[in-house]
Amino acid sequence: VAWVSGRTDSLCAVFLLAALLFYAMARPGRRPWRLKALSLACFVGALGSKEAAFLFPAAVLLLDLCRAGFSLRAAMRQADKVYYGVALALLGAFVAVHYAITSHHGGSLTAATLLTGLQTCPFRLSMYLGSLCFPFGLSGFYLAEEAATRAVLLGYVPAAALVALAIWRRKDRMV
Repeated sequence: VAWVSGRTDSLCAVFLLAALLFYAMARPGRRPWRLKALSLACFVGALGSKEAAFLFPAAVLLLDLCRAGFSLRAAMRQADKVYYGVALALLGAFVAVHYAITSHHGGSLTAATLLTGLQTCPFRLSMYLGSLCFPFGLSGFYLAEEAATRAVLLGYVPAAALVALAIWRRKDRMV
């Protein structure tokens, strides 16, 4: 109740996880198109909740890469190209509508804002992982400081560690 505007994060996470779960459950012989349609519907719900959901096609590609043993060629051979096409079309429609709405109200989606978001994303990830592991001095009110170059580069350390773990343990399906 105190921070009702934060509900978008939870909604986006629930919709994205449901979309990924439905996609992962869709196997031949188990009515895959029903599950994939549910996955795409959840993806649309996630996009409606928060813009960060635009990374979902990348998550699906990563899941397909994991299933194919990190072989891009095998993953592309096994990939459902129609599903990817529909997901990217939905993403394109969302970007067009988002741009139309924000440009009308003075905002705009530019390459500079996307670049800034990509630069600060690893820093924010490391900040949140640090807060999760060491929850000292937490406050409901904090100012998001601009990330320095060193902090941005430090933010890539957890991402690099996760990629290294996935490569090292690629036979382990759980990783």
